[in-house]
Amino acid sequence: MLKRILSGIVLIPIVLWIILGATAQVFQLFILIICLLGAWEWSNFMGFTSKYRRFIYIVLILAGLFFAEFIPNMIILWIGAIWWAYAIAQLIRYHKHPDPKINQFWMGILGFFVIIPAWVGLTVLRTTGEHGAGWVLLYLVMLWSTDSGAYFAGKFLGKHKLAPNLSPNKTIEGAVGGLLTLLIVAVVGIFLLHIPSSQWLVYFIGAILLNIFSVVGDLYESMLKRKRGIKDSGNIIPGHGGILDRIDGLLASVPVFALVVVLAALGM
Repeated sequence: MLKRILSGIVLIPIVLWIILGATAQVFQLFILIICLLGAWEWSNFMGFTSKYRRFIYIVLILAGLFFAEFIPNMIILWIGAIWWAYAIAQLIRYHKHPDPKINQFWMGILGFFVIIPAWVGLTVLRTTGEHGAGWVLLYLVMLWSTDSGAYFAGKFLGKHKLAPNLSPNKTIEGAVGGLLTLLIVAVVGIFLLHIPSSQWLVYFIGAILLNIFSVVGDLYESMLKRKRGIKDSGNIIPGHGGILDRIDGLLASVPVFALVVVLAALGM
């Protein structure tokens, strides 16, 4: 816990400055570094132990991020949203029939569907309208609030397991607590970002989807770690594990939330 607190004291001011004080280009560079570190850890899920192979996979992901610049953002966001919707079916199947097998090639492909849409989603949020930085900060605060709400609700009220074959500590009460906490933060966000009343319904739909898919991302990474037989995706952050351990909910929810924000901005 002490390591977690100290890591937070160091990291939170840096993240806040990158979101609110830095240029969009610096923000993108920061997210790029996070994505590449995530790719390094994803190669561990593939079963790669050779640093050479893991480095090659990072280069491939970097190439994918480069080519993504030439594809319309909406297409990539839709691809990410559809992939994570399909991931729900995978989780249900694994929950019923746990399968420890990992196909390296398939896992490598999945890394592109996971990392690239997340990169695009954060970039889109940062550059949406005059409140781009505010959208990113609001998204992250909602994500952190749903995690914290789920943790405390599960700790003090949790009785019914959500998906014991995937994550034995998660409870239904925790999931509900996370959703309620997020909705409170979402209401505050309406006034801070001056969101028009005509967009409130779409905005709350986006917040609810954020909650659902953040849980999906968390459970999906738990499934991969169980298949791989590891506790953490890495150890880069003292007290927190790896990068993917901290952004698993983000990877799944940010393409969906960004898609909703863009559709609302377009009046759709």
